Amino acid sequence: MSVKTSEPALARPSSAPVTRLIILGSSLTALAVLRDAVRHGLEVLVLDVDVGPACASRWGRKIVRPGVGANDLLPELLAETGSHCALVATSDYWLEFIMRHRVELEQACAEVLHPANAALEACLHKELFVPRCCERGLPTPVTWFVGAETRPAGLLCPVILRPLRTRHQGAHNELIPKAVEVPDEAALARWLAVYSEQSCAAVASTSLLGRRLRQYSVAYATPRSADRAATFDLTQAFVTCKRRPLPDRCSVGTNVELSPQARVLELGRAVIEQLGLTGIGEIEVLHDVDTGENFVIEINARPWMQYALAPASGHDFFTTCVGAKLETSRTGLQRLQGRAWVEFKTDLLNAFPRRNGAVRRGEIGVARYLLSLLRANAIARFRWHDRWPGMLGWRRAQRSGLLRSRLT
Repeated sequence: MSVKTSEPALARPSSAPVTRLIILGSSLTALAVLRDAVRHGLEVLVLDVDVGPACASRWGRKIVRPGVGANDLLPELLAETGSHCALVATSDYWLEFIMRHRVELEQACAEVLHPANAALEACLHKELFVPRCCERGLPTPVTWFVGAETRPAGLLCPVILRPLRTRHQGAHNELIPKAVEVPDEAALARWLAVYSEQSCAAVASTSLLGRRLRQYSVAYATPRSADRAATFDLTQAFVTCKRRPLPDRCSVGTNVELSPQARVLELGRAVIEQLGLTGIGEIEVLHDVDTGENFVIEINARPWMQYALAPASGHDFFTTCVGAKLETSRTGLQRLQGRAWVEFKTDLLNAFPRRNGAVRRGEIGVARYLLSLLRANAIARFRWHDRWPGMLGWRRAQRSGLLRSRLT
């Protein structure tokens, strides 16, 4: 089904306060959003087509329909909405669903916590994202959309190769990783053959991984308003640094901490303003330690996996986006450092596998690794008052033999 990209009007005004949040998706991201919403006293509904960690939470009502498509859930979703309801997607899969049904959802809800379709489309589609950034003077690596254009003369190996569309589901996920560094032309030809066999469009960009890099993210919450200046002034944002895995792994962060970086934050605010971002999201930035250059890599125009760092650091993203329509705000001291997030199971798998574990390879010492765990005060799965998502995650990993097979 094609995506509707026409811009709907702003959500209809409502004097009723927002008392309910519908979360599309049940991933770790959804679990963090659910817990934050409960802190605000919101009634929460989690809706998904797969069973994820958020389904194990003691809080919120869940509607899970395995085996059906998102479009099939639209009537059931609309029946749950109202002028007291806000809506948020926690994966790209559900962002595309919102784009397809934007008009109906805007009319049915008080707030949809995502930017307009034009901005969403640029964030989701790499062939639109890079040109949009270049037009607005935002720094990105040299990029080649394989098969759609001539290879740029300045694109030399090594390169980073990734799917044109991020695939979170599908049988070819094991054959085509989220991203891979390709060292030379022969390896590039082999990888492009794999992409061709899997009928997966590819995009290649200049690899920065030969440099000394740090990977930062700018987390933001921006209200949607007809007054762009007011929207920008009310934005809340902070910077995090991915400690594990290192940037050369091209993988999702498992240990992330607050890291005040003025220039990175300034770049993030420029991206928000230039691309018209609203709602809750994250901007990924690679920083060259030696040259001081910053490069915009990707934008998640939605809550991201480490979302728990927002409430843990005193940032009230819900109140920022919903404003006066929210009965209960969670204002407090905002911290820009001193908070760290960890997902214990996958972090362990990043640290200790014999072949490429960060500790086994000497990239980080055992004492430093253990200290990083002790410093973690935003845990992905486990909470004392909401224990089941964490307990079930470990139990399933043990039963499947995943930990034993990966660590030996």
